[in-house]
Amino acid sequence: MCNIAGYAGTEQAAPKLLEMLRRQQAFDGGVCTGIATIYNGMLFYRKVVGDVDTLIHTTDALSLPGTIGIAHSRPGGNTLTYAYTHPAITDNEDMAYITNGTGRGIGYKETAQEVCTSLENDGYLFKDRCFVEDSFFPKLKDGSHVSCITVRMNLIDRYIKEGNSIPEAMAKTLSKMYTDNVTLLLNLREPEKIFALRTTRPMAALMEEDGVYMATTRFAFPDGAKGEVMQLPLHQACEITKNGVKVTDAKLSGVEPVCEVTPYAYSEGYKRIVNLLTGKKDAPLYFDDLEMAVYNDMKDIWPEQHHLVQDARLVYDVLWQLKCEGRLKTTLRPMAGSGHLKERIYMWLED
Repeated sequence: MCNIAGYAGTEQAAPKLLEMLRRQQAFDGGVCTGIATIYNGMLFYRKVVGDVDTLIHTTDALSLPGTIGIAHSRPGGNTLTYAYTHPAITDNEDMAYITNGTGRGIGYKETAQEVCTSLENDGYLFKDRCFVEDSFFPKLKDGSHVSCITVRMNLIDRYIKEGNSIPEAMAKTLSKMYTDNVTLLLNLREPEKIFALRTTRPMAALMEEDGVYMATTRFAFPDGAKGEVMQLPLHQACEITKNGVKVTDAKLSGVEPVCEVTPYAYSEGYKRIVNLLTGKKDAPLYFDDLEMAVYNDMKDIWPEQHHLVQDARLVYDVLWQLKCEGRLKTTLRPMAGSGHLKERIYMWLED
């Protein structure tokens, strides 16, 4: 699962964003990494195939200017090109877009191709494209491929140009190209804001004195943070500034519902995840092991039998509780069979 960081505050954003990514990527991520900030009416961005350290050591990402920004690290992607590395950037470089998702939405692949073709026919240019064969991502007329996030970003841009606000454009786009994700966006039209929309993937916001921190998991937040932590609402666009989080009126419409994490789902999920982790010191589990177990084997804990569930949020919430209880044990190991990946966090509980 990809990992995301965001910051809108009074201090330089880039070091905070990259540190939050570093704290998360050992759970999942580290193959492709990128960052974007806004400063003085300009968008600054850097991205690489590699982890946070690769981004820092091979670019000037750590010193990008600005007190607002977003960053992203994904566990997959084609290592021969960074065309699929986030953030996606519009051709005129006025928007940066990152997302964490799985493409689980019904008919998502076909819709993405349909929208891509429509945008290309309208004259849209796709900044990130490659000729690496990929059967999932949309194909352009010249035979190159573009990522689905690039398609979504450009559809948002088209809706904005048609007169919609940025939150409205995000809601319309995610309603049409509905999938299991969360999205963060920067746009030079409103340079003091991060725009966010969550369908299923987790996105926590921490409000501190210097501004608002955002991350896939609260494991990413600075040590000793004392501010309020909230999970962004489902299916409703938000605006984040240094002063806080505003939930807008822009909502997804006509889409498949998502199961809520009810008290029963959480308590039952907690018990089952504990059972999975207990006594696994010699064969500890990786984050994906737990997420897939929730998604595939715990469908009965959710209140309704929807296709999309908040499996990743449930896992992170349970792991955080186990950490606070002092029970969670972790070790860093190379991810089995990964080759190009560095160490990952594997977890267990004592008997």
